[in-house]
Amino acid sequence: MIDKPDSGKPYKTFTVPLHSFVLHSLTIFIVLVFAYQGTFTQSFKFDSEWAIELNENIRDLSDIKAIWSFNPSRFLTFLSLAVNYHFGELNVFGYHLVNFLIHFFNALLVYWLATIIISTRWGAGAIKKPGEAGKAPSGFVRLFPLFVAILFAIHPIQTESVTYIWQRNTSLSAFFYLFSMVLYLKSSLMDELEGGGLKNLSCFYFAGSLFFAVCAMFTKQISITLPVAIVMLELFFVSGSFLRLREKTIRLAAFIPLLLIIPAFTALGMNLEIGDVGAFAKNVLPHKQYLLTQLNVIVTYLKLLIAPVGLNLDYDFPVA
Repeated sequence: MIDKPDSGKPYKTFTVPLHSFVLHSLTIFIVLVFAYQGTFTQSFKFDSEWAIELNENIRDLSDIKAIWSFNPSRFLTFLSLAVNYHFGELNVFGYHLVNFLIHFFNALLVYWLATIIISTRWGAGAIKKPGEAGKAPSGFVRLFPLFVAILFAIHPIQTESVTYIWQRNTSLSAFFYLFSMVLYLKSSLMDELEGGGLKNLSCFYFAGSLFFAVCAMFTKQISITLPVAIVMLELFFVSGSFLRLREKTIRLAAFIPLLLIIPAFTALGMNLEIGDVGAFAKNVLPHKQYLLTQLNVIVTYLKLLIAPVGLNLDYDFPVA
């Protein structure tokens, strides 16, 4: 366990002053507006046509059953589209505005996550001496969350999830994914650094983390990696070793059942041949070929993450 100060006072982790947070948030927002100002009138393209324009299941926001039955594994994605249709029907501006705002909030979550990670002093177990956590970080460290958030916000690889309306499923799942990670880290660090005085608040954060994790699972299948990401957060930024990680077994075990949600509801969609899942199931590749092809996709996107050149809205990957 991390040592507590001799005075018995709890550690105080690094936080950003409110005025700095407001200024930084406004900076991120202005940068994003400048980057995406010309995208709000772009028409529906590719999957956006069947998912929105031709999708009768999102026409009635009160008909939750129809929205659910269309594709259970992406229920929250289609629910958000139903909200858009309810207020603006097929006016593309509203859909682009929501996509933009989701991306903005994702950038703020990245900012929050970076701020919390700084509070661990760049790694698990770094806070060891009494009172050390109260030292003010350098100017560079204070600006680090802003730098990371802006890099996340304007990285060209994010363009598709913001401008291609149907790719809201990616940005929305990222929102729930990031929110779950942030709340888990807050909860775990609170247990480590703040002592037992805020136990109830720690439990509240943990419950929030589980809630948003479930939301992520019903948004897009990529969220199945979230439990692994939670374990990595715990290992590298809180516990610091596999030995201490074992002390968090019960806490981490709560995320294991979530791994069953995506396979179960994706299979449900395939069996009933509903939504995009059922349509895709008819033409799906054999598992081995699909896996090998996806590995090429992953390698390509890792390259784009480092060197975002030659971007394409519709990549054509040959079957492996």
